[in-house]
Amino acid sequence: MLFAHFSKLVGAVGCSLILGACSAAPPASAGSFEGVIAGSGETGIMNLSIDDTPDPETGSLPAFGHMETAAANPYVSTVTGALEEPSPSLSAHADGGGYAFEGTSSGDLLVGTYRRYSAVDGAFALINTSQGPITRLCGSMSGARGGTIALAMASSGMAVAAMFLASGKAVVLQGSSDGVSASLQGDSGHLSGSIHDGKATGEWAIGADVGTWTATPCVP
Repeated sequence: MLFAHFSKLVGAVGCSLILGACSAAPPASAGSFEGVIAGSGETGIMNLSIDDTPDPETGSLPAFGHMETAAANPYVSTVTGALEEPSPSLSAHADGGGYAFEGTSSGDLLVGTYRRYSAVDGAFALINTSQGPITRLCGSMSGARGGTIALAMASSGMAVAAMFLASGKAVVLQGSSDGVSASLQGDSGHLSGSIHDGKATGEWAIGADVGTWTATPCVP
């Protein structure tokens, strides 16, 4: 009876008496993420992989990937950084260009803001690829304080949006999409829209600011 109880306890923590070893589950924040960025005069894509093996010196999870923007002057760069557990908070930068990213991970999502040189210049929103193939749309928002917008939508139905208003405010919204419509919310506002033939259009509201938005597949 005692042995049976002990066996259940050992099994619960992933240990094997026969092999004499214990295997810890990979960190929930680890994985491959794909998504979008939206900033001052630019939108683009960003991919980031979070290693499941902590750095032996810092204990953080190494992060590496790349970003590409579709602005008047396109920018392509590698991105490196680290995810600190157990927060889990991300700190990363792009090689050259002055991009610095700060955010958090829920395991399924990796979201935050980025600075370019000094001021907050945009937002990023990525989805774990475990949620299935991810569609990315980039575009603009109309309105008195419109700006740029980019959405990432997974086949699982999970969706996120990165937005940057002309007022200088960076926003991330979370919600869902079924492939023909999208509805996302956040503490500061919401957006909704329809999707047809790869193009999405809809309405947005952030605080007292409102308007319409449109987006097409991100370039590249």
